[in-house]
Amino acid sequence: IVMISDSDFVIKDGVLLQYSGTDTDVVIPDNVTEIGDSAFKNNTNIKKVTFSKNIKKINQSAFYSCTNLETVIFNNLISSIGNSAFYGCTKLSGVLKISENTRSVGNYAFANCSSLTSVEIASNNEEIKIGDCSFQNDTSIKSISLGNVTSIGKYAFDNCKGINTKVQFNDTLKTIGEYTLVIPTSVTSVTTGAFQNCSSIANVEIPDSLTRISAYTFDGCKSLESIEVPDSVTIIDNHAFNNCSSVETVTL
Repeated sequence: IVMISDSDFVIKDGVLLQYSGTDTDVVIPDNVTEIGDSAFKNNTNIKKVTFSKNIKKINQSAFYSCTNLETVIFNNLISSIGNSAFYGCTKLSGVLKISENTRSVGNYAFANCSSLTSVEIASNNEEIKIGDCSFQNDTSIKSISLGNVTSIGKYAFDNCKGINTKVQFNDTLKTIGEYTLVIPTSVTSVTTGAFQNCSSIANVEIPDSLTRISAYTFDGCKSLESIEVPDSVTIIDNHAFNNCSSVETVTL
């Protein structure tokens, strides 16, 4: 066991346990391979963090509520981003780019990051799972590109009211949870409220693979203008299109 401590960093066996400095621009040391639980939690000084080339894991709550954090520069080796890792980083802005080697984004990992404008997962990422509520309440996100995502947890994009572009997924997606966002061709059913309160979406393409539209699936999609339901859909549950106040045409 090797413990390294200086005025700013406490590192044990490659895990950064604690940062106690006051710098606004932090570069993680090269001998760090993992960011420990809550290592920067509630640090209100940090504005920018650069991950060294050797970091492979960001643990839970690592940057929880770093409310002045504006910029994060990831390396290409990070395999997992833990639960609530960047929860409540309200000034984290711009495009969030996740590399081809990241395999999981934890529950609430970027929830309440209300200044993020876009999420881009590398197109050559062969397999990645997105946890529950990962981007919940990220109201400034306008576009997402999720590549070969295989699983999306419930509420993952709940209250992402700014999304206004078409979202597509590859056939790698096998599981989609409640309150997520979209329906790829590999999915045959969606649980309650999948598109609820996505108030900027104007058009939705329902694939022929879908057989049921569950309750509240499109509830609160106030910009939705037209609905075309394919012949494959045999059941439309109560309130599926509740509060869709802009709908002008419905084709069944």
